Amino acid sequence: MAHALHFEDVIDGTCPDTEQQICEAAVWRWYEMQGRPWRISSRRDRPHVRFVDAWQRMEAYQRAMKAEYLRRRKNQRI
Repeated sequence: MAHALHFEDVIDGTCPDTEQQICEAAVWRWYEMQGRPWRISSRRDRPHVRFVDAWQRMEAYQRAMKAEYLRRRKNQRI
């Protein structure tokens, strides 16, 4: 739930997080700022976003989450 909310808001540009700021902690911080909703309303207001901008934000989000995964995986090895 938290990841879906954060992902949508990053793609739409309503979340100010950039690629360097996206991590698990940022996801939960954003979820708490939204009031910890049980479900995301499909009727909530969404800004109109150009496809190219959304695509670039989506790629940045994916790179950030992959880097977070690799960092965690590296830390788990002992």
